[in-house]
Amino acid sequence: MSIERSGSEVIAMDSEGRLLYFSSGSETWKRSLGNRYTQIGWEGEKRIIRKLSEEEGAGVYSKAMNFLREVSHEIDQADLSRAVSYILSKDEKWMAEDSRKFEEIYGGKFPIIPQDQRFSAYFQLTAGSTWNNCTFASPGVEISQRDEDDFISHINRVKDQFGKGMELRRGAFLGDVSALNSEQKPLLKAMDIIREQTSLPLYTFVEAFSVPKKKNMIHYQDMKRHGLSRVYVGVQSGSVSLLRHFEALKNVSEILNLVNNLKNSGISVGLIVLAGYGGFKHSNDHINETAAIISQMDLDEGDIIYISPMDEQDDPRYAALVKEGTFDVMDHEAMKDQADMLENKIKEEFQASNRIELKTQISRHDIREGIY
Repeated sequence: MSIERSGSEVIAMDSEGRLLYFSSGSETWKRSLGNRYTQIGWEGEKRIIRKLSEEEGAGVYSKAMNFLREVSHEIDQADLSRAVSYILSKDEKWMAEDSRKFEEIYGGKFPIIPQDQRFSAYFQLTAGSTWNNCTFASPGVEISQRDEDDFISHINRVKDQFGKGMELRRGAFLGDVSALNSEQKPLLKAMDIIREQTSLPLYTFVEAFSVPKKKNMIHYQDMKRHGLSRVYVGVQSGSVSLLRHFEALKNVSEILNLVNNLKNSGISVGLIVLAGYGGFKHSNDHINETAAIISQMDLDEGDIIYISPMDEQDDPRYAALVKEGTFDVMDHEAMKDQADMLENKIKEEFQASNRIELKTQISRHDIREGIY
C-alpha cells in the first residue's frame, strides 16, 4: 500500500504494517527487513547512498508515521482508512521484533539481493558461498544446505512471518549464492516445493566460476522445466588479469559457457558488471575485455546488464589489493564515466561481433540498494 501527498511525499508499507520506504522532497529512505535504513538522494548529478545509524533510522520512522497520521484524516475510503489505522497500531518495538524474527529465520545474516528483486521472498536452500568474492556472497558464513523437510519448514516460517505481507512479494528468490551448486535432484525438488508453496516466478544467483564445472546444459534445461526464470550472474569483470588476482586459475570462458548454456536452456540472465573494478590502472583492460566477453553471449531483450559502482570496503581481499598498490580507487565521477564507457563499448563490441544491435537493456545498478 502506498499513499502520496502533493507529489512530493510518498509512504509505502506492506499489509502487515512494515514500512518499506518513505520519500520527502528529493530524498528517499528505504527500510530493510533487518530494520536498517538507507538514505538515497542527489547532490547535483551525484547519487548519494548512505546507511543510517539506528538513531537516524528511528528518526525516519517517526517522521514517516507522523506523515501517515496527518494524511489519515484526509482518507475517505473505509477500507484504506482501516488499513492505515491497523498500520498505525504498530510501533518501532514491533518493527524491531519482526526484524529479529526474520534474522533468526535467515541464520543471523540478512540476504544480499539484486536491486530489482527487493520485493521477492527469499528462500534459503544453502548458506554461504564457495567463492566469497562473488558480488552477493556474505563473508564468514559456513557453507551448509537444508534437507527437504528443513527447507519446507523454512519456507513456511518465511511465509508465516511475512503474513499478509506475502501479498506484496512478486517473486521467489532461491539462495544463497551457492544454491545452484547443489546436487541436481534435491535442487529440482526445492524448486518444485517453492512453486507448490508460492506460485511465484523463480529467480536465483549463480557463482560464475564454480557452477560450470558441476552443471551442464541438460541440468539447466531441467531447471527451466522446474520453474527457473532468471539467473543473476556476478560477472564483475571480463578481464582475466584482474580476476586472477583473486583466484589464480580462473578463466572467463567459464562465464561465457555458463551464460550461453543458461540462454540455450530458455533461462534469462541478469549480468552484473562493476564500474571501477581494478581502478584507473586497469581501466582499459576492464572495459575492453568485459565488452569482448559479453559480445560472445547469446543475449536478447529478455535479459538485462547491470553496471554497478565498485565499493572496495565490501570486500576485504579487494581492499587489501588497493592497500598494496595493485589496484587503485576511482572516485564517483570516474566510476560514472567508466560506466558510460562500459555501456558504449559493450554495445559497440556486440554490434561488431554479431552484426546486429544489442537489444538487451543496460541499466545502472548499485549493489548497496539491494535492500531485502
